[in-house]
Amino acid sequence: MAHRQPEIILTDSPGEHLQVDALVYPEDTYLVVDPYSPVHAMETPFSDLVAEAEAILPRPVGEIIPACVPEVAAARVFRLVLLDFDEPRPCRNRVVEKTLRRLIRQMADLGLRHLGLDRFELLEPCISAYRLLSCLLRETARLDSSGVLPPDTLTFALHHPAALRHYQVALAHLPGR
Repeated sequence: MAHRQPEIILTDSPGEHLQVDALVYPEDTYLVVDPYSPVHAMETPFSDLVAEAEAILPRPVGEIIPACVPEVAAARVFRLVLLDFDEPRPCRNRVVEKTLRRLIRQMADLGLRHLGLDRFELLEPCISAYRLLSCLLRETARLDSSGVLPPDTLTFALHHPAALRHYQVALAHLPGR
């Protein structure tokens, strides 16, 4: 039985403009990378913000955090905590793969068909484009073979021309493409 492979789209368009069901992007353990966090006047006293941050930070590597971002076109937004700037070495590729497999399963459980992956060039020190794409395709094939409907479109918004080229080369070398 042939498995349906998701369509993979590579673009240099800004992630917030992608017409997808869910937008996913890598985040660091202290949640400072967040390109979509709104800048507002502080209504909460600074001491309360510091206390809250001390209680919830750092986030564990591998966590998938739902976010509410009204400025993006996607209905849902998820942060993948995969960057740890306190560590001298980048996140292990096994941790990235495990998180991506959980993400694909979670998107399938939610019935989300079109997934946008923004700023994934930040993960290049952790995992190659080829390995990342292979992981996503293996997980969608596994879900499809078990009767679960995985996402059918994966759109990568890559902001650096070199990263876009890495993903183009990786995509061209994937089996069955």
